[in-house]
Amino acid sequence: MKKFGLILTAILFTISAIAQEGPERKEKGPAKMAKKRTKAMTKRLKLSESQVPQVEAINLEFIKKVNDIRNYTERGPEQKEKIEALEIEMENKMKSILTPEQFEQFLEMKEKRKAKMRERKEEHPRKKQE
Repeated sequence: MKKFGLILTAILFTISAIAQEGPERKEKGPAKMAKKRTKAMTKRLKLSESQVPQVEAINLEFIKKVNDIRNYTERGPEQKEKIEALEIEMENKMKSILTPEQFEQFLEMKEKRKAKMRERKEEHPRKKQE
C-alpha cells in the first residue's frame, strides 16, 4: 500500500510539472490586446509609420473603456448601448486618421469580426440566468 501511495504521489507531481511547462498562458491585458489589434490593422490596412501610434492609442482607449463598461455595468440593453456609442466614437476617430480606402477596409474588418462573434454566440449560447 505504501508503494501505491508513493507511485500515485510521483504521478501527480509529474502531471503537475508537465502542466506548468505547457504553453504559456496568454495574457490579455488591454495594452497587449491593443497591440495585437494594431498589428493586424497595420498589416491589413498598410498603416503608415505615423498612423500606427495613433491607431494603437485609439485601440487602447477603446479596449479600456469597453472593459470598464463590461466590468461595471450589468449585462443588457444599457451595456450594449454604451458599447455601441463607444464604437461610433472610435470609428469617427479612425476616420480622421485613416485614408478613405483604409477606412473602408477597417469597416470590413469590423464586420467580419462581428460576424465571427455572432457565429460563436450561436455555437455556444449562454444559459439564461433565472
